[in-house]
Amino acid sequence: MSGSDDSIVFNGVGEILIKFEEIWNKGGYEREANTSVGWETWKWQYHDHLQTTFLEEYTITELNSEHIEKLLVALDKPVGIDSRIPVYMLGGGANGGIAWRDFKEISQDNPTETAEMLSFFFDPNADIEERLEAFHKYYDDIETGPGSLLALATCLLMFVYPEQYIHYKWTEMREFFDEFAGYKVRRGFDAGQYRELNDACEQLRVQLSERVEDPSMIHVQTMIWSWEELLSLDNLLSRVTPGKTSDSGDQKRYFWVNTENIDWQKVGSQTFYSTTNSTGDNRKNLQAYLNASSGDEVLVYQISPAKQIVGRAHVTERNNKETTNESETPVEGITLQWDESLDGASWEAVQSDSELSSSRVVESDNSFIITELTKQEFERILELSTKPTYADYREELSVPESDITIERNNLYFPDKEWERIQSRIYQALVSGNHVLLFGPPGTGKTKLAKQICRDTVNKNYELVTASADWSTFDTVGGYQTTSENVLKFEPGVVLDRFRDGTDGTPTNEWLIIDELNRADIDKAFGSLFSALTGESVTLPFNGPDGTPIQILDASRADEEVGPNQFYIPNDWRMLATMNTLDKTSLYEMSYAFMRRWAFIPVGIPDLPSGDDEDTALKDLVGEYVRIWSKVDDIPEIEDHYEPVGRIWREVNKERAIGPAIIKDIYTHVAMAPDPDAADYVSPLIMYIFPQLEGLRRNELERLLERLESIIRVDTTELWMVARDFFQIDIQRSDER
Repeated sequence: MSGSDDSIVFNGVGEILIKFEEIWNKGGYEREANTSVGWETWKWQYHDHLQTTFLEEYTITELNSEHIEKLLVALDKPVGIDSRIPVYMLGGGANGGIAWRDFKEISQDNPTETAEMLSFFFDPNADIEERLEAFHKYYDDIETGPGSLLALATCLLMFVYPEQYIHYKWTEMREFFDEFAGYKVRRGFDAGQYRELNDACEQLRVQLSERVEDPSMIHVQTMIWSWEELLSLDNLLSRVTPGKTSDSGDQKRYFWVNTENIDWQKVGSQTFYSTTNSTGDNRKNLQAYLNASSGDEVLVYQISPAKQIVGRAHVTERNNKETTNESETPVEGITLQWDESLDGASWEAVQSDSELSSSRVVESDNSFIITELTKQEFERILELSTKPTYADYREELSVPESDITIERNNLYFPDKEWERIQSRIYQALVSGNHVLLFGPPGTGKTKLAKQICRDTVNKNYELVTASADWSTFDTVGGYQTTSENVLKFEPGVVLDRFRDGTDGTPTNEWLIIDELNRADIDKAFGSLFSALTGESVTLPFNGPDGTPIQILDASRADEEVGPNQFYIPNDWRMLATMNTLDKTSLYEMSYAFMRRWAFIPVGIPDLPSGDDEDTALKDLVGEYVRIWSKVDDIPEIEDHYEPVGRIWREVNKERAIGPAIIKDIYTHVAMAPDPDAADYVSPLIMYIFPQLEGLRRNELERLLERLESIIRVDTTELWMVARDFFQIDIQRSDER
């Protein structure tokens, strides 16, 4: 209960203080002691280690960038126990390990800022709430729950200033403060609440000063963490009214119970869990046994070999006495009755779930036989135990017709041409077809494909470029050797769009394949032909459990999500580009494969024929430049519109090219400080020559002479480079 000033006031802790004094002064917390409270004196060894290796040499409130790595080395060293102390204090397991890993990485990324922040954080003269909030803000990217982040911060404070600060850990503090102060400890990063808890723990430290030598908050933390073991079983039982939980009322409780024995796993079977071990000592986490009442719900976890939730049970009796294999004398305990079997959540799934990171079962790394859960934790574990189907992800995987967006934005196409392209792409996508954009190089096919995906599915798409070396290994996937020298199936660029690589949940990421005609279609897409035409396929590969890898079509949405299955949603689409309509590659596609694609031309505009002024051509180039300048801050220099347009028209007479290549030429000459001094030869060599491969000698000579008449500068280099680039002895007409 609380006093009038809202401070936390303890009641009934006298016996715990007496017991702690007795066991502490007898060395009961030493490593060699055979007591139920366990070895805890390593904490003082760790504090001494920090003193001698860092705190005596450096001022913790005046850190600089060079101190950070030294501080991390000191904090990181296992002392006394075979674990990094901050990891252990956060409950070990993935939660503590990941939090400590991230703390070190963030601290090392910018040691100067870290030094400034930690100097303030460790300043005992500054306000504790402000210091904690600064720590919270700086290390907010640590992948752990807010409560665990507070636990990390206060762990560091306690070992640096053991006289002043207590280590916060919600599970242990919740039970102690509820039992002896009637105070409900809230979860999360609550700096104000921590101040109250720390002030209350200072009361306990003062009371310990009459009982142990030089008491610190480490003493208080140790006492709080072991209070259940300090009280005898009889004393604990006297605190609980038979038939009631330790709280007032008959509120149902929830538990996680570990089991190795599978003999009782049938409906109606019962088993007994004793409160003492084979040596007669009370089991760890004794309060969980004592909190259990008839009707409380239980999740049963099989330690081995399943390592998963295997059933639900309920408490039938509490505090009854039975004999066990470990004791012929009847001992106290609880009786559980099996309700149903479950193919439930694995430990890996429970441990990695963000909603369970602050649960006691995760923070303790499942180190107790019986662990109490909150109702929310119990229900969350049941959710993880429910095997989802692909239909459960229907909303996440769907792309409604209303979301399909084909906008011109910063791409320029003549109005009529754009209307044709826009209508064809939209109709193809809503009809369930994949889209292949083909046309000359530089017509904006890839940019258009990216823009469609970005506007329709946001970031849920991937762009890859095809290669002549592609095989089904690249598109479908295949076996790869892991660091453990084990073969494991890894999905290729197509299958990888259908499953999240982190947690295995189904995804719908659209795929853009640039320059599809580079790939040998049969070689690259062989086993995908059937899948892309709406059929399920079993691949000649097995997953880790030996079952084959499958590609599931959308008709199998009611199947359970599996680690060896890739589900193709109805709304998944591929967009591909081809710089030329390569009939050889197209004929190599099966008809069934081709019929799922809509082939949509993306051509070049009709360039106006020449006249004295070339006004229409200048206007067309000007339209493009206005669009380019909005996106890339390209200057609008009208002097270049006509020559650039004429270059485009002359090149198109021999080889069609799109406006993207013309943009490169214009950008080069527009950057010249003086339009009259612009270098046209260089962009022709850099951007036009690569598009002219395959032209005959007379075609090249004819084109170069036309270009020469446009740029009207010394073109000696243009002809010389052309001879070397094309390996043809081309000549001007006056040299033949």
